[in-house]
Amino acid sequence: MSLTPLTSPIADDEMMLRTSYSPMHINHKGKPRPACLKPIIKEPDEVNPKKMNNRVSVTRLCYSGWHFCIEHARRHQTDKKTLHGFLRLLAGNVRAMGLRLQPKPVDDNPYHANMVYTEIDKRHGEELDDLETAQLQEKLRLLVESGDYFTEAEAIRMAEAEDR
Repeated sequence: MSLTPLTSPIADDEMMLRTSYSPMHINHKGKPRPACLKPIIKEPDEVNPKKMNNRVSVTRLCYSGWHFCIEHARRHQTDKKTLHGFLRLLAGNVRAMGLRLQPKPVDDNPYHANMVYTEIDKRHGEELDDLETAQLQEKLRLLVESGDYFTEAEAIRMAEAEDR
């Protein structure tokens, strides 16, 4: 596994991990809500602060490994959010649903990338209309259904399997 920041293009066969925290990302059955993949649209975009945020953070699993993802997610827990698990998504499936994937290494995660919802293209402070909201909700549902969900305990077992 690489220990250097990765800016190379993301291949369609790469797996992306999205961390899910309880209670905000988890439903009453312990499964991820579509909201776990929703950009925080009330925030400004990191590239163009005049625009609505249309990005969601993921980690490139094939480079980071499960150990890194678990430890990184644990460091980001707070009193209001507890690590619950990870949604694993195939990059090709993400792209097939119209999203872009951009490598974006950050200080505490050299394997970080952004999933970009290209259809969200509004000024910061505006709202999505009812149709845009419904379309986004459907895309989020399909994305969650396309992935594989691993609880923290299952992720730990995946990490242990990496060691073998």
